[in-house]
Amino acid sequence: MLAESETAGKGTKSFAVCLFDKDKDAERLPSLIWPLPVLQKTTNHLLRLLGMCYDEELLGLYNILSDPMRAIRMDLKMQHISTVGAILVDEHMIWFHVLAMHELCEYTNEGGPSEWFDGHLNIEQMN
Repeated sequence: MLAESETAGKGTKSFAVCLFDKDKDAERLPSLIWPLPVLQKTTNHLLRLLGMCYDEELLGLYNILSDPMRAIRMDLKMQHISTVGAILVDEHMIWFHVLAMHELCEYTNEGGPSEWFDGHLNIEQMN
């Protein structure tokens, strides 16, 4: 889910996020489930990306970050983790969805699936 890469010729870090593949990850083998420290680090990285473009690009970033966030929630749920660290990860994800609901609620489905925000799906993910 998390990767950092060097931008060609600039030496600055950019982000790379693997998308959550429902079909491939549906079985969620134990070897594919990440431990809490990895989930915390990945969540922190993903949320730092919001600070990079908190403007009109937020909708596109929301669409990119939703899938890895869902995968993190699935890993936490499958491991039945209820430590303070897991609760903080959940709180950060709730913040992400509340922010999305507040900032993106005016986007409708006029531009097509990749350019709109589904508030009902966002609430479902938050729950």
